[in-house]
Amino acid sequence: MKDLIIIGGGPGGYVAAIRARQLGMDVMLVERDRVGGTCLNRGCIPTKAYYRNAEVLRDIKRLQDYNIKGPIADLEFDLEGAQQRKNEIVANLVGGVDKLLQANRVEVVWGQAHILSSSQVEVEGNIYNTRRILIAAGSKVLEPPIPGIGEEGVVTSAELLEMTSVPSRLLIIGGGVIGMEFAGIFQQFGSQVTVVEAGSSILGQLDQELVKRIRVFIRRQGITVYSKTRVERIERQDDHLLVTAVNEKEEKQLEVDCVLLAVGRQPCTDDINLDKLGIELENDGIKVDENYCTSADGIYAIGDVIGGQMLAHVASEEGKVAVERMCGMNSAVSYHAVPSCIFTFPEIASVGLSQEEAAASGLDYRIGKFQFAANGKAMTLGETDGLVKVIADEKDCIVGVHIMGPHASDLILEGTLMVREKMSIE
Repeated sequence: MKDLIIIGGGPGGYVAAIRARQLGMDVMLVERDRVGGTCLNRGCIPTKAYYRNAEVLRDIKRLQDYNIKGPIADLEFDLEGAQQRKNEIVANLVGGVDKLLQANRVEVVWGQAHILSSSQVEVEGNIYNTRRILIAAGSKVLEPPIPGIGEEGVVTSAELLEMTSVPSRLLIIGGGVIGMEFAGIFQQFGSQVTVVEAGSSILGQLDQELVKRIRVFIRRQGITVYSKTRVERIERQDDHLLVTAVNEKEEKQLEVDCVLLAVGRQPCTDDINLDKLGIELENDGIKVDENYCTSADGIYAIGDVIGGQMLAHVASEEGKVAVERMCGMNSAVSYHAVPSCIFTFPEIASVGLSQEEAAASGLDYRIGKFQFAANGKAMTLGETDGLVKVIADEKDCIVGVHIMGPHASDLILEGTLMVREKMSIE
C-alpha cells in the first residue's frame, strides 16, 4: 500500500514526488514517456536552446556594430547540429531528474496509468493500491478544426523542434507565447515568417503597452503578422502548402513550405477514467479545491491538467503545496506573483497585474516607467529597445512589474519578490 501514487513525471509530478518523500510518504511515480514532461523534453528547454542559437546568429549579423571586421558570407547555420546540441542538453537534464528521483528513493513505474478507484491504479496490467492519487498528467497541443491540418508539412511545436532543415517560408497559426517565440527564432535561422492570429492582438495576455512596442520590433525584424485573421483551410500543392486566411476585409492566399500549429494547449485527461470516477471538469481542466483535491475523495490534481496558468514553475509549486497540504501544512501558491517570460527579441517578462487588469479591478493605480534607451548597461550591450514598467496601488504597494528588454527573464526575479512580498514603492 502506497501513501501516494503520482501520475505524470513532469515539473509538477516529479517535484511533488520528491517533496512527498521528504515528508515521509511512500511514493510511486508513474510516467509513460520520459521524466521532465513537455517543458524539459519538447517545450521550454529545447526552445531556449534554439533561442540561444538565434541569439548568436543575431549578434553575428551585427558584428560591425561592435567594430569587428571581416567577411561573414561564408558562415552557415547548421540546424541538424543545433538539434544535436539541443538533444544533448535535454538528455543531460532528464538524466539529472532521474538521479534526483533515485536519490530521494522515489519508486518510478513506466507505462500508461489508469485510475480504477480512489485507492487503485493500474499500469500495464499491474494493479497498485494507494491511500491517495495525484494527477499531474500535463497538457497537449490543441489542434484547431481546420481542414488540411493533417497535410504533410503541418507540424506541432514538438515536430518543428525535430526538423533538420530550416523551412524557407514558415507560417505560424497563433500569436501567443509559443508562436511568437518560434517566429523570432526561425526568422533568425533564415525563414520568411508569417504569423496569423485570430484575436485582435498577438500576446493578448500581456500589458498592452508592451504589446504595441513588441509589434514594432517584430515588424522591424521582417516578421509579418496578420491579426483578426482566421485560417480557413490548408491545401497541399506540389512542393508547397497553400493557406487560405480570411479577415473582415479580404481573403488571403499564402504559399508556404511549413505550417506551425501554435493556437494553445489543452489538459491531458485521456485514459484517466474521469467520468467513471465522478471527477468534475471546469473550463476543460480538472476542477480542484484549495487543497488540490478533485470532486472524488482521495484524488488530487495539479499543473496543466487543472488549466489556469500552464507554466512549469506553477506546476512545480502546486505539486509541492498539494503534498504539504496532504500532510496538514498550511502552505499556498502565490498566484498573484507568478512570473512569466517570453523569449522574443527583445525578451519580455511580466509578473502581477497589467495596467488593463489594474484598471478593470478598480484600483487607483500609479505607473512608473524607465526606458532601456536611457540605461547605460543597455547602451553598452547595444540593446536599447524596451522599458521597465512598475504598477502600484493607492497605498503605494507594488502590484505589477513588466519588463521588455535585455535579460528581462533574469531581471524579473526582483519584480517577483516585490509583488509577492507586497513591497512599497519606497
